[in-house]
Amino acid sequence: LLHTVDLMVHPSTSPEPFARTLIEAMLAGHPPIASACGGIPELIESETNGFLFPPGDALALRAIVQRLLASPDELARVSQ
Repeated sequence: LLHTVDLMVHPSTSPEPFARTLIEAMLAGHPPIASACGGIPELIESETNGFLFPPGDALALRAIVQRLLASPDELARVSQ
């Protein structure tokens, strides 16, 4: 199923030591958009191999999603 989506969002509000779904999204060629909590910031360098936003900040999440949908080139760059 991950090969059929354009974006993968992991909006966890509680710290997770390791989010397997983020690795699976990256393997499918989709940069994850995830809340910066728990071990996630150790896995994702924002705007390099994915995107981070503050936990619970729906406006920041919306801004990232809107930006990526409006800029397929940026999405493709980070997907690489």
